[in-house]
Amino acid sequence: MHCYVQSKVNDLDDHPNNLDELKAVLRTISNIRDISVDVETSVRDVVERYRLLAMYNLLVSSSPPLQLAVL
Repeated sequence: MHCYVQSKVNDLDDHPNNLDELKAVLRTISNIRDISVDVETSVRDVVERYRLLAMYNLLVSSSPPLQLAVL
């Protein structure tokens, strides 16, 4: 998910110089709006899973919680 978000950020960093490039940036904005609810739901699900694991003192590797902090 982090890679997907990063790719969208990179798409938005482009400075459009013509109409086609502007359309591409606007398409990216539209795609972000379309998937924002799905991404938010996925993030909340992951956060809840790790909260439950921590609540029951179950061990998890250190990498995913660090990635979760980035989100």
